[in-house]
Amino acid sequence: MSTNKILRNDVFHALSGLNPRKTYDPDGVPPIVLKNCASLYVSTSSFPSCWKFAYIQPVPKEGDRSNPSNYRPRALIFCLSKVF
Repeated sequence: MSTNKILRNDVFHALSGLNPRKTYDPDGVPPIVLKNCASLYVSTSSFPSCWKFAYIQPVPKEGDRSNPSNYRPRALIFCLSKVF
């Protein structure tokens, strides 16, 4: 299994560049908090296991909404998961 090296500077710049007007993550943390606390997140050098999950939300396709096959999944992941 190969490992990817994540540089602190890259993470800091990704967090600093977040759009503060985006919606909250599934954990309820607004992007403005992540942006303002970028140096704190970078200094801990850890990635909590609870952020490795995605919430699946059904999105209707065209057609009958009462038919379960007319939905597609949409994964909602944490903003920090996207950064990493």
